[in-house]
Amino acid sequence: MKLKQFIFIFFTSTLLYSYTISEDIYSQLNETKHLLEDERIIKAKESLEYMLYWFEDELNPLELDLIHYFQAGVETLEGRKAMAIMHYTSVYQSKLLDKQLLREIELELAKLYIDQDDYQLALSYLKDREESDEVLKLRFLAYRGLSDYQSSYKTLKKFIYKTKDIRFWDSFFSLSIRLGVPLIELDVTSILDKIDSVELFSKFYLLFQRYNMDYQIALLVDSSFRKGLIFHEDFLDKAILIYTKLMETNKVENLLEAIV
Repeated sequence: MKLKQFIFIFFTSTLLYSYTISEDIYSQLNETKHLLEDERIIKAKESLEYMLYWFEDELNPLELDLIHYFQAGVETLEGRKAMAIMHYTSVYQSKLLDKQLLREIELELAKLYIDQDDYQLALSYLKDREESDEVLKLRFLAYRGLSDYQSSYKTLKKFIYKTKDIRFWDSFFSLSIRLGVPLIELDVTSILDKIDSVELFSKFYLLFQRYNMDYQIALLVDSSFRKGLIFHEDFLDKAILIYTKLMETNKVENLLEAIV
């Protein structure tokens, strides 16, 4: 989740605890939120440091957790992942914040641990969760990092047909080969429907080419031509040649008719 959305949860959630947030701290936290939304990282850090310095002896555990939460967000943006993990973990373990926010912190910790190559720990923060696309993508990355090819492939198949991220499709083809699934049998209809630019066409054309997926290349060219994305004769000639070799007579006739 983007930091802007992540921060918004706190300010729209009800915190029912014995601790209360003072008016001064709330105002400063709100200012920090807006600074981060505007990506004014240095000013956001100054705001956090101001609270820790001037209100040091007055901050209660809830206020400290909120400051550490914002610190973790800043550190994540700055690439200081070890510090971000430390602050997120501290907030997560105290359990003072809203349940929804704590669940989002789990995802942030999972991402950070994947970046740190600690895949088992990342998976521990992803257990017992609904299989949203974000959770599935993180689980896939963790399983792949552990070289658990069966689990990573099983997880990947649950969301691959909903994404046009070429990196996941690359992994899908690679794992299919590793696990003995013939590439000719893979259904690429979903990605053909999502290709809406010449740039994306080019990326998938090269990807299919790298894996010698001739039939999928023909389907890609056919679909993209009908959408008006491509007109180059070389692409069309290749698609017709592939269809002809595979004795896809109807597809040859339909494509030729569309070209004419």
